Amino acid sequence: MASKKDDIFGSMRFVLPEHRVLYVEHLEDEKLVPLPILEEDEMQEINSMMHESIHSNQAVRVNWWRSTKGELGIVDEASGWVQKIDMINQRVKLMNQEEVHWINMNQLLRMRWM
Repeated sequence: MASKKDDIFGSMRFVLPEHRVLYVEHLEDEKLVPLPILEEDEMQEINSMMHESIHSNQAVRVNWWRSTKGELGIVDEASGWVQKIDMINQRVKLMNQEEVHWINMNQLLRMRWM
């Protein structure tokens, strides 16, 4: 059973739709995080895994940060195979059966084998 604190609109008799929208936006904004800064060894590990994934055609699961409101954003996750490393534009092409992601190298947070 949800408490009144968790469901403030359920306990109210009258709520304007604008208030509900603002409250939901506020809850979503609380989930946003700034871009994490990786240590040098974490960046080297991601780099070696990218190259190994290309050469061995082994699947990886990747986490990256995506900006949604200025300096704040969310952490996305996808799995697939690293197909290309674009050094000029500093991005990585991650591909699976359903979609293709071009991920900015500066926003990569984590990579692990599947």
